This record gives sequence, C-alpha cells and structure tokens, in this order.
Amino acid sequence: MKVKVHSILQLKEILGGKDVEIIVPDGTNVSGLLAGMVEIWGDSLSPHIFKPQSDEVLPYIRLMINGTAIQSLDGMETILNDGDEVLLIPLAAGG
Repeated sequence: MKVKVHSILQLKEILGGKDVEIIVPDGTNVSGLLAGMVEIWGDSLSPHIFKPQSDEVLPYIRLMINGTAIQSLDGMETILNDGDEVLLIPLAAGG
C-alpha cells in the first residue's frame, strides 16, 4: 500500500522533498513506517527522528495521520491504511 509522508525543514531536505510516497506492507503501523524510512534513508534520517541508540522518537517530533495526532490514536501502534497521509514534523522555535 502507499502512504504519503509530508515533512518540513531538515527532514524535507533528507527525504528529497516535502511530500514522499512510500510503499509499505498491509498492516504496517507508524513504528514500522519509521523503521522502513530509516532502512531507506539510513543514518542521514535516523538521528533526526530517534533518540540515540533507541527506537524512541525524539520529543520534538510530531506525527499526525490524516490530520490527527498519533497520541489521539494508538500512538506508534496506529495501523496505517492505503492512501494515508503522515505528517512528520520537527517543532520549530524562533523569534
């Protein structure tokens, strides 16, 4: 199935664009999607999503599925469906 990942800032640069379609097996959850993305983009992506030496997502990374925060769903265990849109964004601060 195809999932569209939207990103911004440095993540957009690493992924090669703000919108990327990724093919994942049926039944893939958010955790599996991120693991698959790290398999594709490797060490250039991993430290921007996960804490060092961990599969725990950094606290300033926000994940949404079709406009809903994953915390309001089943978190990292949220099962993705064909055509879902995943927003993967680092929180930005500025002044």
